[in-house]
Amino acid sequence: MAIRVVLVDDHPLFRQGVRNVLERTDKIQVVGEASSAREAYAMVPELRPDVVVIDIGLPGPSGVSAVRELRRLDRDLRILMLTVHSDGPLVDQAFAAGATGFATKAQPSADIVDALVKVAQGERYLAPTITRSDRETGGPLDEAGTPQPLAPLSNRERDVFDLLVRGYNNAKIAAAL
Repeated sequence: MAIRVVLVDDHPLFRQGVRNVLERTDKIQVVGEASSAREAYAMVPELRPDVVVIDIGLPGPSGVSAVRELRRLDRDLRILMLTVHSDGPLVDQAFAAGATGFATKAQPSADIVDALVKVAQGERYLAPTITRSDRETGGPLDEAGTPQPLAPLSNRERDVFDLLVRGYNNAKIAAAL
C-alpha cells in the first residue's frame, strides 16, 4: 500500500518537481497539492493523507502554524517540513508544533524520499546537515544534548540567580550575600 502524501508549498514548479521525485517510487502516491496553509486545512481532512510535506515559508499562516493546526485536525497525521531554512529556532519550533521530520531543499532527492518513508513509519527525522550547533538556541548543551542556559554565569551570578528564583528582592539578596 502506497504512502498517501499531500504537498504544501507556494511554488507550483517546486511542488511539481517534488511530486515527480516522489512518484518515481511505487511506495508513494501524491493525493493532493496546496499552495497555502488554508488550502491544506480544507484538503487534509477530506483526503486523509499519511504524510503532509510542507514548507515553512507560506503565504498567510506560516508552515509552523500550519503544522500546529493540522495536528489539531488530526493527531495521528505525520508531517515532514521541507524547507530552505535550517536555523535552530525554526527547527525547534517545527518539532514543538508537532512536525515528525525536518528536511532541507538542499538535500538530494533520494534523501527526501527516505525521509518521507521514515516519517510515514512514525520515525523522527532530522536532516543530517543540521548540526547540534545549528540547534543550540538556549546556550551550551550538556553531553545528552540538553540546553544549559545558565552555564555562562559565574558562581556569584549563579548565587544571585538562585536567590532571585527563591523570591528574594535586591535588599534580601544583598544581605544574604
